[in-house]
Amino acid sequence: MTTQKTTSKKKPVKKTIQKTAPARDEAVKASAPVQPAQTAKPVKTYKGLCIFLIIFLYLEFFALLFIQWKYNVSVEPKRSHYGYTIQRQNLPAYQKKHPTYRGDRKADRLRAQKQHHMKRMKRPDARTQAQRPVPPKHGQARPVPPKHHQGVKPMPAPGKAAVKKAPPKPAVKCPEPVARKAKYVEAQYAPYAAGGKAKIQGKACFTLKDGTEKCLAGLEIYINPVTDYSNEWYERGWVGTEYLEVADKRVIPFNKSVKTAQDGSFTFDGLAPGSYYVVTQLCLPTGKEAKTCEYRRYGTKVTMKNLVKPTLKQIFPKGS
Repeated sequence: MTTQKTTSKKKPVKKTIQKTAPARDEAVKASAPVQPAQTAKPVKTYKGLCIFLIIFLYLEFFALLFIQWKYNVSVEPKRSHYGYTIQRQNLPAYQKKHPTYRGDRKADRLRAQKQHHMKRMKRPDARTQAQRPVPPKHGQARPVPPKHHQGVKPMPAPGKAAVKKAPPKPAVKCPEPVARKAKYVEAQYAPYAAGGKAKIQGKACFTLKDGTEKCLAGLEIYINPVTDYSNEWYERGWVGTEYLEVADKRVIPFNKSVKTAQDGSFTFDGLAPGSYYVVTQLCLPTGKEAKTCEYRRYGTKVTMKNLVKPTLKQIFPKGS
């Protein structure tokens, strides 16, 4: 009897446990943190890249059409040394725009074979150098033509007669210098070496053919001490027409020169007292347009102690 009672009491306990288990599970779920719902991963699309490729192909197509219309050529991608073989009708115009172009695949192949052959032979391509000489740079002389081309006159153009050019005028040769008779004497030049306080002042004014007087500015006036050596130069070379030989170098320090001022005046200072030749030469215009001129020589001999004002006289030509 006791055993039966105990067994009967245990059965409702099991039932309560079965009833409370689902409620406990719900309480645990309610107390747990709420997790967000997982979304599906987006699938990658290449829509932008496809649009870019389509636009690029369209642009390339229109660029090829523009090249064909602009240069009257057709561009076809083929294997070549330069990447493309250009079949064109307007070759000179295209070569100006693209100087690196040298021809089609056949010409490239022949050129490569020739270069390979020349390397094996180890000699320069003489024929190519003669046919295509290197153009000279700025400031360099032009290459000399071959011997069989030198001296060959070009043929006149068709329909035009060859114009005969007048022979060139013979060059004017200077006469041979005449030997001097007088010699340099140092004692005659010694008084002029120290200098002094004497002056020579004058004015370079000349009369033209129309009677007007003109004073020249910037004209060279020369003086030369009077000695036996300078007398021969003045009489034979300056007044006369003889072409004397070069003067002795020791005379150069005694010969002086100045340029005239705006009004034609000139002055020599610091001279030693004595005699001097005062000379000058010029080319005066013969007309108003000043296209031609007349060569003249002027000179005079002066002697002074302190100051002298010379008057230049026309010596050459004598008749004018």
